[in-house]
Amino acid sequence: MALSEKDRSLIGRESAPIYAPDEVCKPMIRHWVEAVEDANPLYTDEEYARGSKFGGIIAPPQMMMVWCMPRMWPWPEFPWVPMAELELPGDYDTFVATDMIREFYLPVRPGDILSYTMKLDSVTEEKKTRIGKGHFITTTQIYRNQRGEVVGKEIRTVLKYKAST
Repeated sequence: MALSEKDRSLIGRESAPIYAPDEVCKPMIRHWVEAVEDANPLYTDEEYARGSKFGGIIAPPQMMMVWCMPRMWPWPEFPWVPMAELELPGDYDTFVATDMIREFYLPVRPGDILSYTMKLDSVTEEKKTRIGKGHFITTTQIYRNQRGEVVGKEIRTVLKYKAST
């Protein structure tokens, strides 16, 4: 099935900034590094980090997306993002991530408040895959700190599909 004109019109559109619900903080950094067993002293050892080129504790770059995840409860009103507006033809009820490229530009520090924008890069026509028929959707998220500096970027591709039975 072909994409509708409405769906095509969303390609290239970018959301307004979406702000992280909480500021970057040492306790969450500690929980993260404990969970993934990352012993990098830049993340938890204040004395070591102060003596580094960063001058203090930084967050693991992989946490960039984590800081911006919306609260799970009470259910938030999700901000407008172009991907949410897609009205793909078909009964697609499942998402699976198929690719993610991350780039990190500046360190994220305790006290920072992050935001991101999402741009819809592309949507394929329906494809048949081993797990079902669906559309590959690629978005770019640009992450910024409270000073508007770009700290990183993610390019994500997901398959929105209906599982084969």
